[in-house]
Amino acid sequence: MSLPNYTTAKIRKNRTPGTFTNHGNGLMYITLSRAPKVVGLPAHEIAAAVSDGRLPVQEVSGCKAVTLADLCRFKAGRVQA
Repeated sequence: MSLPNYTTAKIRKNRTPGTFTNHGNGLMYITLSRAPKVVGLPAHEIAAAVSDGRLPVQEVSGCKAVTLADLCRFKAGRVQA
């Protein structure tokens, strides 16, 4: 009887494209391309907030990303037109 080869077994994890988790500080990061869809805002509002400095951007694995917490704070604090 042979044992299964666990070194070649595929391990499936539920992952959402465009998201990263920093296990050191526990923060979840969303790529800028995915951010508008996550919070339901137009892309131009996210882009304006980034260029104005209201939404801090960090580079994670070579991608520009924002923390989910900052993204939610931005959405909650924006002025409705």
